[in-house]
Amino acid sequence: MGNGISGLTGTTFQNPTNLQQAAANLFSDSSIFDTAAKGGKADGKISKSDLSAVADNKGGNYSETDINTAKYLL
Repeated sequence: MGNGISGLTGTTFQNPTNLQQAAANLFSDSSIFDTAAKGGKADGKISKSDLSAVADNKGGNYSETDINTAKYLL
């Protein structure tokens, strides 16, 4: 039994409308989310502060897809 995400590898959803789509986006761009907060240093974890940094997009560095994903997950 799979988690439903592995079949979506490489697939992104510009405006995720469910957890599966948001998780697929998160998996696809995990390195972007992982380094979003705390100086951009990867720690292997995607925290709420990482999601908030992407959602806020203060530096204008993140795609609309990543921003929408972060907002959905928050």
